[in-house]
Amino acid sequence: MGWDSITVEVNSYFDYSTSWVVKDRETPYLLNHEQRHFDISEICARKLRQSLLAWDNKIPFKDYFKTCFDSILKLRQSEEENYDAETHHSKDIDGQSNWNKRVDSLLNAYAEFANSDFKIAKEK
Repeated sequence: MGWDSITVEVNSYFDYSTSWVVKDRETPYLLNHEQRHFDISEICARKLRQSLLAWDNKIPFKDYFKTCFDSILKLRQSEEENYDAETHHSKDIDGQSNWNKRVDSLLNAYAEFANSDFKIAKEK
């Protein structure tokens, strides 16, 4: 028994417990740095949505999904590490400014994949 389409939901979440901003020492600057961590995850979620929508039925969807997911997960980890290294965990103001611009640009570039729910149609 086959299917004509599948509904997929890809979300990004913020885990407050992993944020290092200390209560009562929060500043807009530090909160922006933490927000950018979430934004990087959202960019990767959008890239995953884009990849899933490009599925062409040549391999089973389950296998395609795992390949895409694993690739995006590695990308997200790498981007997070680069972000903290290049901003020195927000201490480098110029580095933070550069990343702010980069993240904003990527969010805009992948805006068409912002919807977390979508359908993937199986070609007949």
